[in-house]
Amino acid sequence: MNSAKKTLLAATAAVAAVLPLHQAKATNGMLSHCVGTDSCGMGGAGMALGGNAVSAAVNPALAGKSGNQVMLNAGWFRAERTMDSNGGMGTTDGTITSQNPDFPNGSLGVNYVIDPQWSVNVAMFPGGGGAVKYSPQARINTGSGVNGWDTAVNMQIMLGQASVAYKPNPDVSFGAGLVLGRMSFKTDMATSPNNAQTAGRNRDEHMYGAGFRVGLTGKVTDSLDVAATVRSPIWFEDFEAYQDVFWGSINLPWEAGAGFAYKVTD
Repeated sequence: MNSAKKTLLAATAAVAAVLPLHQAKATNGMLSHCVGTDSCGMGGAGMALGGNAVSAAVNPALAGKSGNQVMLNAGWFRAERTMDSNGGMGTTDGTITSQNPDFPNGSLGVNYVIDPQWSVNVAMFPGGGGAVKYSPQARINTGSGVNGWDTAVNMQIMLGQASVAYKPNPDVSFGAGLVLGRMSFKTDMATSPNNAQTAGRNRDEHMYGAGFRVGLTGKVTDSLDVAATVRSPIWFEDFEAYQDVFWGSINLPWEAGAGFAYKVTD
């Protein structure tokens, strides 16, 4: 049935789980299924329907349902952050607003059908992060003639996933993907356990990591598609410049998701 233009997504569902780590932890954000504009707009249904070259980043089985295509998504989000200061140690008294509230957000995907059963996909997309930058007046005055600190932190995570999907029949697809990650970190706001400024102060540090994702999707009836996907933790390298603050690595936790899409009309 080819009824995409007539289809109403009447129900969506998504389930996510996070396993605590023994090291420093990162999160997957509020919407772990939100990669690409289509998936963000469909919620959990995007795990089951897909149909574009970026959707395999959410569920690698969708590479088998996306055809030959290239997709580029461009996005932007705004996050206004504030910090309350009591004016101690020479800092400004009151509420201070971060000077960098705007962040670009995009993704890229390439999907290729080898034959009716096998498809491959490569996708690049954000994996998380965040940043704040406060005015110089927020700096702590060291009282020693040295420039103060405590003004900025920047963490960015970019992920790339190479996937392969297998369709034993037109209604079912299985997929698996290798996930590679790059994390960058820079701050002058961190302090070591003895309350001293971190040895990595304002140094850009880059760590690389890897993990995997598996998924499946299937048509239960002519009206109902279901899907499930699981991603392992993304294990990153240990910090070096900031090892006095982070004892080890910051890993992305594992996640699991399920979704369905129901066609009310044909």
